[in-house]
Amino acid sequence: MRDENGQNIAPTKDKRFAGSTPLVSGENKDFEDCLSLVMTGISNYRKGKSKYPQTDEGFEEFARKSEEYLDYIAEANYDPDAKHQLIPDVMGWCAYMGISRSTLFSYRQRGQQWEEFIDVFKTGIASIKWQLASTNRISPILHIFDSTNNFGYVNASEFKLQPASNDLAGARIDVLSDEEIEQLAAGYEQRINSEEH
Repeated sequence: MRDENGQNIAPTKDKRFAGSTPLVSGENKDFEDCLSLVMTGISNYRKGKSKYPQTDEGFEEFARKSEEYLDYIAEANYDPDAKHQLIPDVMGWCAYMGISRSTLFSYRQRGQQWEEFIDVFKTGIASIKWQLASTNRISPILHIFDSTNNFGYVNASEFKLQPASNDLAGARIDVLSDEEIEQLAAGYEQRINSEEH
């Protein structure tokens, strides 16, 4: 909560924090907003409001709550002069919903409607992050890590071995038996021993 000047007043009103210095100030609005997001999810979890059954009603509540997460992000970022703003991401989405990341991915297995919605929602989040990464507003390393862990992208080099010429294409390649390998090794050993003497 904020006063009319935008300063955080929640910790001083909460008797658990009476007389203490607020954990966040107006300069750390992104932290305060993120903390509020997490506390909302935990509260919903504890109250049983983060259960989304595999029914039409459960799906509708899941979709509504997901859209509410984006509304929360938009509202938190309403001040264009804010030093930092919240960036939608899969972890924040899960935290707001009061579910774990693994639960989100298990919901994806509930059928086409769930899978499609979650994929579309994740694609929206990914598109925002791609835009921010391409304009250096978020760390490219963090973006690569996030893309790999939350969006299935693979950051890997691929090496393909190919023959130097096409003359080998279609050529018959003989496979040596164990006996032939032993004979070749013995002949090689004899040649080395004779060269040494």
